[in-house]
Amino acid sequence: MVPLLPHLAPMVRFAEPCAGSGQLIKHLEKAGHVCRLSSDIEPRAEGIWTQAVGTLGKHDFGGIDMVITNPPWSRSELHAIIEHLRRLSVTAWLLIDANWMFTEQAIPYLPYCGAIVTIGRVRWIPGTQMSGKDDAAWFLFLPYKVQYTVFHGKLKTQQRKAK
Repeated sequence: MVPLLPHLAPMVRFAEPCAGSGQLIKHLEKAGHVCRLSSDIEPRAEGIWTQAVGTLGKHDFGGIDMVITNPPWSRSELHAIIEHLRRLSVTAWLLIDANWMFTEQAIPYLPYCGAIVTIGRVRWIPGTQMSGKDDAAWFLFLPYKVQYTVFHGKLKTQQRKAK
């Protein structure tokens, strides 16, 4: 979560449509951002309503600046979410496996990717010393095609922590 913060304007009003237990919401709100919508197909916390991303309409995203979420990493679900948000003209930061960008499947979606922020391995289970086996990155998807994608490597503070 921390690597994304320098790339967000102050007090971003966001939607988290794959909220799960709400951990991402807590981190973003602690940093001064405001969650306006939280949903998931299987919510695991109070205040998160049961609704799939693909059933949310333009009116559901009214009053937000962007979507910030960790969507399912299954390609069919991920691609459906990217397409749905683009059709609704919603800007979105999605946390997904970094290797996705190197796949043939990513080709139709990369022209809409304005930025990539690398983070490396993620510790998904709080309190454990083990991290995941996949590298992850934040991908900024825009509703329109971009001329190029800005790539942001790890910040020095992240590199020190990784050692």
